[in-house]
Amino acid sequence: MTKRIEVLLFSLLALLLILAPLFRSGNTPEALFFLESLALLILAIALWQPSFVKHLSKGELLLLIFIIIVPIIYLLPLPDSLLKNVSGRELYSELNGWVDSLQGAGGAQSLSLIPTFTEKSLLVLLLPLAVFIGVKCLPFNKVKTLLIIFLWIAALEAILSLLQYPNGAESIFYLGMERVGHSGQGTYFNRDHFAALMEMSLPFAIALLAYNFSSSGRANKSVFNTSVIFFTLTLLLLMAAIFTKSRSGVALVLLGVFLSTIAFSGHIGGKQTAGFSVVMTGLFLGIGTSIGLIPVLNRFIAADPLKDARKEIFETTFVGIQQFWPFGSGSGTFPQIYRSFQSVDRTGFVNHVHNDYLELLFEVGIFAVIGFAVYVALYIYQLWKLRLRRWSKEKFIQVAAGVGIFLVLLHSLTDFNLHVVANLIFFSFLNAVYFHPMRNR
Repeated sequence: MTKRIEVLLFSLLALLLILAPLFRSGNTPEALFFLESLALLILAIALWQPSFVKHLSKGELLLLIFIIIVPIIYLLPLPDSLLKNVSGRELYSELNGWVDSLQGAGGAQSLSLIPTFTEKSLLVLLLPLAVFIGVKCLPFNKVKTLLIIFLWIAALEAILSLLQYPNGAESIFYLGMERVGHSGQGTYFNRDHFAALMEMSLPFAIALLAYNFSSSGRANKSVFNTSVIFFTLTLLLLMAAIFTKSRSGVALVLLGVFLSTIAFSGHIGGKQTAGFSVVMTGLFLGIGTSIGLIPVLNRFIAADPLKDARKEIFETTFVGIQQFWPFGSGSGTFPQIYRSFQSVDRTGFVNHVHNDYLELLFEVGIFAVIGFAVYVALYIYQLWKLRLRRWSKEKFIQVAAGVGIFLVLLHSLTDFNLHVVANLIFFSFLNAVYFHPMRNR
């Protein structure tokens, strides 16, 4: 890859990261169209390079091909005689046949019950593919610069959320969005999804703070200044996460702090290990005494209005999974198909399951199981490879990416963060950093 192409690819990726959360976390038609156009350009540049395959391991390449082929399979025209034997298609086959007879159309249908929605989901896949492949094609020094940009984005979002918290719903800091409870949410529609951004960014801030305590970091003449910067950033992100009052978000951010402290404190060396542990303990005590955690803790005590609704949605989704097993209803079709299973007592529109795994099972069935199993295997294998490397700055960063990925995967049990465009882009960036070979050209 030439220097000019490298700079162009880096610039487009930086622009994609910056714009991702700005317009309602990317979940408006205009924002999504622009982001997908950027992603298409990034993919065109990356795939045009003959050597792009060298930056991907065989497992990663096979998984990416699998991810892009699955929705295409659901769009392929199949004869009705074949589809009528697929579980859960009886009613839909009859309706499609009736509509075709009225329109004088043929009998070929696709595996997806709503092909137009599957086409949209296929276009959304351009975003994670572009980020992952584009970042993997860059040398690691450029990736570290993208990481700083990502941390700036998270910091600005955190500042905005802290400005929102003490103000009313009519505050200009909400940028015309509806406020979700008395909490901060940045430019996101939902405070839980904003908390996921804090989960992904906080481990990086802690990692860079820990690196400054290590022997390699102390060799830097500006170690004190950078330590102050990353300590302030850690405090800022942690406070913003707590003030979301998201139960899952707060619990997972604290888990992230704990895991990061455990992962890094043993590899700093000498008396600095104790110093780092004191700093992290002081961070907790400082927040607890200065802002008070009682209002936040009350959220864990109070009844959750979504609890019963989620239980009902989960149970109904299981019914749909069983009916459509093993192929599901087609990627992107859940919001519409779920209505046929929804209780008549539930008048609201359910757009997502609040569990990314159940939604994937509902839509693509056995393909979701295969894809996720391969991804977990690759994640564990990369963790094993990281274990064998020396503790350089790059390793601190990649371990932090692994922690952030783990937190988002846990959060996906109670929410649909990976269906939020901005978080899907950031999650893909974390994966690109985590799986990066760390080569500088």
